[in-house]
Amino acid sequence: MSDGALWGWVIPRGTFVLKGNGPERGWPQQPAGRRACYLPCGNTARPNGALAGLAAITAGTAYVTPAGAVIIGGVAGVLVVLAVGFFDRVRADDPVGAIAVHGVNGTWGALAVGLFAEKGGLFYGGGLHLLGVQALGVLAVSLWAFTATGLVFYLLKKTVGIRVPASEELEGLDINEHGIPAYAGLVAGSLGEVGVDEFAPDTTCAPEVVSRAAVQK
Repeated sequence: MSDGALWGWVIPRGTFVLKGNGPERGWPQQPAGRRACYLPCGNTARPNGALAGLAAITAGTAYVTPAGAVIIGGVAGVLVVLAVGFFDRVRADDPVGAIAVHGVNGTWGALAVGLFAEKGGLFYGGGLHLLGVQALGVLAVSLWAFTATGLVFYLLKKTVGIRVPASEELEGLDINEHGIPAYAGLVAGSLGEVGVDEFAPDTTCAPEVVSRAAVQK
């Protein structure tokens, strides 16, 4: 495990313990009746923190020092927690935190090259040139990706459609496509009906989805 990945793992774990409602679950404090849906609800903060550190250090692996990698990974560990909370609030369809891990921290890692690179980095006397080049690259790739993806999904929405019924959303597409759950404890619906009790639904994270599924049934 790289220095960046290591500190990407440590930072969110410490954040969850310090803010948690209990040492076993480590839930951040939330209003009564609703639990935070971070990475997602459960103990995936640690692997996603490590992935965030890996995503962040990828661009600069050959150019930064071990100390720089620790800083980049530590920042990634904080960013992944904040980003997941943000995308949850704006209702982005990202149940496993992929945008926060790869999008946010991939961007941070690319920009961090302009800060921490031993040759040309801002913190090593290289000025703003390399940081500007990295920022331009991030902007160009982001514009292309958002535009192309938006166009493809718009065409799919107008033709074959891109949504499944709410009941299938609640169960998870892994159940419908592959016949097995991907995240034990985060699925609901027909599993309870067939007696798979260990996969009992956890509806506190998405009450609005549960309500919508009930209405459609």
